[in-house]
Amino acid sequence: MTTIADLTHDPKNARKHGKRNLDTIARSLEECGAARSIVIDENGVILAGNGLVEAAGQLGIENVQIVEADGNTIIAVRRTGLTAKQKKRLALFDNRTSDLSEWDGEALAELIAEDFDFTAIFNENELALLTGNLELPDDPRELWGDMPDMGTEANAHRQLTIYFKTFDDVEAFSALLEQTISDNTKSLWFPAKKE
Repeated sequence: MTTIADLTHDPKNARKHGKRNLDTIARSLEECGAARSIVIDENGVILAGNGLVEAAGQLGIENVQIVEADGNTIIAVRRTGLTAKQKKRLALFDNRTSDLSEWDGEALAELIAEDFDFTAIFNENELALLTGNLELPDDPRELWGDMPDMGTEANAHRQLTIYFKTFDDVEAFSALLEQTISDNTKSLWFPAKKE
């Protein structure tokens, strides 16, 4: 056992946990109690779970139970004593809080400068977008120069790639389309297509 006070936040954490994100994590802790594990290194530096630790600290949760692991065994937290409703809310809180955090472009840019290997994490365009280095033309219409004429029968549909600067922008676009967009959303139909 140790305490939150003995842990150190990763100074190069590439995720930002804004007020809404932390409030949602805190609400989950209040309603369902602690259930999610974090990852720390041998020196108590938080590798994963900075937002959870911050929200727990705000609520006065102090204790941390450490389970030693070598990476060859999946660690499962068995959370007992929850009602069926709490179990469902816990699962939804867990998924939603991930959506509400944002990437820290400056922290990512520092890692790029250190020649960090982003293989299987981000592609070049995603990194450029997240760090604010995506070069767009002064006139956005230039991006549409090679698009086919949509007035023809053969081109009755169009596929777009849309980039968002913040999660709030994603939420605004999601509301506009009246469809849910999450980190796992790969494509949408507009108008919404019935399955």
